[in-house]
Amino acid sequence: MNKQQLGDRYYILLYEDLQRNPEQELKRVVEFLGVTYSQNMKQLIFLGKRQQDGASIDNKEDSSSIQNNSENRLKRFYKHTSRFERKIINTMIWQVAKEFNYKIESK
Repeated sequence: MNKQQLGDRYYILLYEDLQRNPEQELKRVVEFLGVTYSQNMKQLIFLGKRQQDGASIDNKEDSSSIQNNSENRLKRFYKHTSRFERKIINTMIWQVAKEFNYKIESK
């Protein structure tokens, strides 16, 4: 729906892609925004403060760790939501999930 309303002013970035190839995805976002890419953009800054060494997008994750992260998030989601709440959420997001090849389960 947003893409229909915003046309080419709309950019889709999947979390998994950002985890797998952070620098490549950052460059795509920067290009979409029409901003000049700089190596400084890789450094994580939170509330205006540069974060500790190693907190940058150079630390990408492999596919097994992405899968583990996704499974852990899903377990927490199931732990903190009722079946009824999940059903409501699934009803609201199933079209978007389908578009991006996410599985919607009704546990």
